[in-house]
Amino acid sequence: MACEPIQDLYGVPLNPRYEIRRLGLEIEPWVRALGSYSLQFMSRRAVPPPDAPGYSLKGKARGCLLDFRARTAPYVHSIRSGMSYGVFDREWVPRGKPENEARDAHGNGGGAVYWGELDPEDPRLDEEGGERGRRMLIEAMDFPLVSVAYAHDALDPYPEGTFEGFFRFSPESRDFFAIFAARAARAARVGAAAAASGSSPSSSADPSAAKEEESMAYDALSVDRSIEKKRGENLSRGGTMTRPPYEGRGLMKALAHFLMKDAAAKGWKRIEMGSANEKVTTVWTNPPAPFRCEVVVDFDPRKEEVADEETGEKKRPFERAALTRSVSLIVHLREQ
Repeated sequence: MACEPIQDLYGVPLNPRYEIRRLGLEIEPWVRALGSYSLQFMSRRAVPPPDAPGYSLKGKARGCLLDFRARTAPYVHSIRSGMSYGVFDREWVPRGKPENEARDAHGNGGGAVYWGELDPEDPRLDEEGGERGRRMLIEAMDFPLVSVAYAHDALDPYPEGTFEGFFRFSPESRDFFAIFAARAARAARVGAAAAASGSSPSSSADPSAAKEEESMAYDALSVDRSIEKKRGENLSRGGTMTRPPYEGRGLMKALAHFLMKDAAAKGWKRIEMGSANEKVTTVWTNPPAPFRCEVVVDFDPRKEEVADEETGEKKRPFERAALTRSVSLIVHLREQ
């Protein structure tokens, strides 16, 4: 079962309605549901952006369900690390079946995700421009987990094939990772200082490089080859998501600060990560003292070019995206 609520938050303020717990494999489906929902409905890489005129949610719920059924590896991998945490709503009340209410002495056990009962081909998912499908997914997330941050040792890369599944359900991410990979490779060549200062010239990215460099782009610390890696020293934060309607309540920030302080207390020297969300970037580039952030890769995806795999023609796939800044960074937990 998931661990009992963590008592020592290292001084991180958290509304008493919520508690932080270490994630356990028994609730991996909950974590996976949050990940799939975030990918389809909350991505800042989406083109056009969700707030654009005429934007449609059609097909999103279907993609969400298919992704949920296909991809387990990244979440299992990070949960097994023991360094993945979630925020739980102590006031959550189950909406679903009676067996959903049973809990142990620590409050674990209650909750379920009912996405397996939804049909990806159900035409109702696209009604109201796809809004009905979104509501159906939210209603079927009947569990108290509301925000997650998952991480693993940088020396334990994601299982082979992880990114192919990711690209299948988020096609725009292939181009994004190609850009990120090219930027990461350049940072490795010219050094983190030049990348952080913005002095390196912009260049186009070749999607063919994505497969070779995808792990480097996702596991952000790898862009700095000068760092000697030892097990238990470099933590790779793989992702973070907060489900509706819990956004804007400071949960992502509280969980991020807790992860930093918990990792430092456990002897980790650095946390590496990539961010394609401005709010996440703001939190992680301004860590609490005495931690220090070093930005290794920093670019505006809207201005980046990639070459079409078939024609070779240059394009700017994220020119109309809402995302204005993407970074790869390292939070130093100890003085060097």
